[in-house]
Amino acid sequence: MTTYLIDTNIIAYLADADSPYHENVRARFHALSQEDTVCISILTLYELHYSLAKAAAQDTIQAIRRTKEQLSAMLPCLPLTESGARLFGELKMRYQQQFQAKKPALDRATVDLIIASTAIATDSVLVSNDALYARIQTLWPDFKWTNWAI
Repeated sequence: MTTYLIDTNIIAYLADADSPYHENVRARFHALSQEDTVCISILTLYELHYSLAKAAAQDTIQAIRRTKEQLSAMLPCLPLTESGARLFGELKMRYQQQFQAKKPALDRATVDLIIASTAIATDSVLVSNDALYARIQTLWPDFKWTNWAI
């Protein structure tokens, strides 16, 4: 049994039938076993609401809204926790030191670092197409990450 924490970009590929990654992601969802658990972070909901707010095309808005509603009904949403916060503090410090990240780059990575911390705290496999997670994997051996887009 595996718990998968799905990142926002994977949700976007699933919602967009025209995405070059749509079929790969869809196939991976269908290949899950009954024992596997799939969840999303509360931050994914935040990011989906931001996508709704900035979308201009009505068909894009409808696709995002439909996907958000389906996911909210089907997938548990992991909250932010104190244990995740402790992990985040250590992980962000390691990231800054190891990659000599300056403030703008560090700020851009913050949400991804929080999501990675959530995955570590819940012993979940993070599913994302964000290359930043390969860097995080080098910093934290217990961090599990996979990419269903490729």
